[in-house]
Amino acid sequence: MKKEKEDNLCQVDTQIKEIELTDKRLFFISGRAAYVARASKNGIATEVDNEDKLDLERKLTTSKSAGYFRYNRMALSQSLTNQMIEEALEEVKNARNNINDLFVVNSGLFSLEREIKNYGNKFAVAVKAKSIIDAIQEVVLDFDTKIKALDNDKQKQIKELNKEIDILKQDLHKSIIEICEEFREKEEMDKTKELSSDLLAKLCLSDSAWEKILNKASMEVKKIWKVGFTGEWIKNYNRKALDNIQLSIRSFYKNYETQSKKVLEEKLGDLNQLIVDKIKECKIDDEAKNNLLRVPKIVVGEPPRLSDQIDVTSHISQILFVKVLERKSYLDEIRGKTGVLFNEARSRYRDDYKNRLSGKISEIGKNYIENIDRYSGDLERLRDDKSSIEKDLEQIKLLVKEINEKKSNLSSKIWGGQNDQPL
Repeated sequence: MKKEKEDNLCQVDTQIKEIELTDKRLFFISGRAAYVARASKNGIATEVDNEDKLDLERKLTTSKSAGYFRYNRMALSQSLTNQMIEEALEEVKNARNNINDLFVVNSGLFSLEREIKNYGNKFAVAVKAKSIIDAIQEVVLDFDTKIKALDNDKQKQIKELNKEIDILKQDLHKSIIEICEEFREKEEMDKTKELSSDLLAKLCLSDSAWEKILNKASMEVKKIWKVGFTGEWIKNYNRKALDNIQLSIRSFYKNYETQSKKVLEEKLGDLNQLIVDKIKECKIDDEAKNNLLRVPKIVVGEPPRLSDQIDVTSHISQILFVKVLERKSYLDEIRGKTGVLFNEARSRYRDDYKNRLSGKISEIGKNYIENIDRYSGDLERLRDDKSSIEKDLEQIKLLVKEINEKKSNLSSKIWGGQNDQPL
């Protein structure tokens, strides 16, 4: 058994794995030489470091072929390789009077550090340009869906066009308005009515949600020292408890801010799906449907920021360290004070939720109706003046081609045609 284990341990994979390096950047560097140079320059070199420095000195300073950077390769670009080597040789000239700087250059570290900085600068520009490229991509997609739809519509007879225009302007237009109104009615937009108990729970506005927060606060109250000793550590301990009480109370407001966004996105997603389903049911071409479905993404917005205005501990912090604290009476004070704040906040948040939901329902409906009006207008032009639409289509196609070229050029200018773009 032991012999078998030894035999297994002695088995070596004799296959040589080759790595293709022609399209990679290669940097040659002596880590030890770079370290002793930096250590010596910063005054932290040990005796061993100084001995290594003497051993490396001839190889890195006096030899005609000194410099690991001479072996570097910039992927497939010989011009960039030559440029890198020339920059390093120029730095060698500048460092002739400083042995430590000369070590850094000839160790290969200088070239590597410079390339890291260059890459960092390129990446920073690429991040800034991403929003531009994304916006360009959205424009291209908008134009592309319009081109496909109208290219297909060019083949239709006037009778077919009239039928499609009627479907869009009469049936679909009316259906979207009805969907939005029915959705609004179902969601009870009347501000005089309270939200359902299920919705209050989802928005973290229920009485039980408030009780949980008060329970957390009461746990912190129990940690406060009852007598106001003058010791600094006791003061710090009590201050921390007060801060935690404040955080517990403020979490009510934070919870609504987070949950209202989730609930609104879910509700508006449901509404959007109802409209999408209605459009897909229409007896129009798939290209036309895709054109109508290209609408801006809805952003639900932010609620009023009430949490920053809340301070339930300021009245107690002044007396906490100089007199006896009755925990029960203090907790009763918190309940009384925050109970008023809770009711006020719940009323304001209820109105905020309904206002945002109502506004976004209108916005979603408006976006789809504008698409319908715009596309039906294109169909009417195609019916009444086909040559004009065909001319516009050709111009749009040329514009899309130019936009795509500009987008590619932007990326090339940032990265210089090198294979170093982030994955």
